[in-house]
Amino acid sequence: MNKKLLMLISGIVVGFLLVISPACSDGKPKTSTVPGFEVISLKVTPSEVIDGDRVDIMAQVKNQDDKDGVYNAILTIDGVEVEKKSITVASGATENVTFSLLKEKPGNYKITLGGASSTLTVKEKVVAKEVEFKYDDGEARDYIAASVDYGYIVDFLPSAKPFIIKKVRLFGTLAGSDWEGKEFILAIWDKDSKVLFTSRYPVTKFGFDRPKWIEIEIPSLEVSDKFYVHIYTGTERREGIHIGADDSSLNEHSNMTIKQADGTFRISEKWPYSASYWFGDKSKVNWMIRVMGTIPPSSTPTISLFTDFSWKGKYLGEEIQFTNRSENANSWLWDFGDGSTSNEKEPRHSYKSVGIYSVGLEVKNIPGESAKKTKEVAIFKKGEVCLLKIAVPLETIKPATPYSAVINFLADDGLEILDAYFYWDSEGLIGPIKVRNLTYGPPGIFTCYLQTNNPGVYKLRVFVKYKSSGGEVKQSNEVNTTIRVL
Repeated sequence: MNKKLLMLISGIVVGFLLVISPACSDGKPKTSTVPGFEVISLKVTPSEVIDGDRVDIMAQVKNQDDKDGVYNAILTIDGVEVEKKSITVASGATENVTFSLLKEKPGNYKITLGGASSTLTVKEKVVAKEVEFKYDDGEARDYIAASVDYGYIVDFLPSAKPFIIKKVRLFGTLAGSDWEGKEFILAIWDKDSKVLFTSRYPVTKFGFDRPKWIEIEIPSLEVSDKFYVHIYTGTERREGIHIGADDSSLNEHSNMTIKQADGTFRISEKWPYSASYWFGDKSKVNWMIRVMGTIPPSSTPTISLFTDFSWKGKYLGEEIQFTNRSENANSWLWDFGDGSTSNEKEPRHSYKSVGIYSVGLEVKNIPGESAKKTKEVAIFKKGEVCLLKIAVPLETIKPATPYSAVINFLADDGLEILDAYFYWDSEGLIGPIKVRNLTYGPPGIFTCYLQTNNPGVYKLRVFVKYKSSGGEVKQSNEVNTTIRVL
């Protein structure tokens, strides 16, 4: 047999062996990677989760081919491949393939595997809100001692129920030097003065070299109504703890207690400090005692939010004092109508121009509710009449048609407007028009009816003359507008 024939026979034999070897190598049939498969179900458990929770996904895959095979399961979320697994499925059998995934971004997602799809909803995790109730601004005007018969007390009303008290914060300092073994008592009362929590602490928690805040852990005390925090030092005024007193706002919550013969306490009817000291005025003293805690997501508001405000002052350049009359709010945003804002509770503000400003106050409470109040604030120039603008109902009028000129003005108290002067550009003076011929609307507005027979574009100019409180005749500023007579 020649070499060419031998090579041909060898090639045929090798090719035959390569074809039959998959079925004969170990006596078992080999699976195909591309058999006829069907994903008959796709289940997402749970279908709705909170961000950060794990989700289980299970698909049932059926092999519809007449031989065993390998199915490559590709899991996609919104069309993007996230994971892949391979499973062997016998001919005619059904197998499960499972995935586990974590989605931390809230939203709605389409889960797809093979020809089956399902949906997953991820919701934002709602956590308990951490809040702090306080009546001070963090700056103590003084540090005040209580005598052996008196204690400090502050009442709080949580904005939602239940409220979980976690900590009490105190700001104060130590006086004297005999502190060894001395303690103070912290107690929490309910609205009926029933003691919910009480414990003793060494006075040395406070700094003796400088005042400082201290925090006292409370074992998750749940309250749903008004409660009190009571501090009793049991020492003379020259020794022990002196609690910080703040005078940044009117005192509506701080008081003193007095010790009874049986060792219990009640709120004192008498304010024990002399009027010769600033803190002798109870309305100025806010004890620097705060409460920290959490409001669970399921809490319901206990108090309604209300907002209102007033102000004192009206003149250009002076500081206008705004008084906040809101209730149950813990944050404030003022819009003064001139581009300036403030988040102070009761701000002062100066205006640079005469005018009527739309001032708004938006308040929020701890649960996140908001309320808003808007008022018109007029800023005058002292001792003067100031014209603000001509309100133009029609910019185009017909010849011989009366034109209603409405003028907004601000006049300080005690002034008398004498004459109003109107100019139709080149036509010269129309008037003087006496005040008695003007129609007055709301405060700060007067109206005059004018007309011209000649078509054209005119500039209407207006000013008034007035008498000052001292009898002097003065002239106001001038305002103008353009009128088309067609």
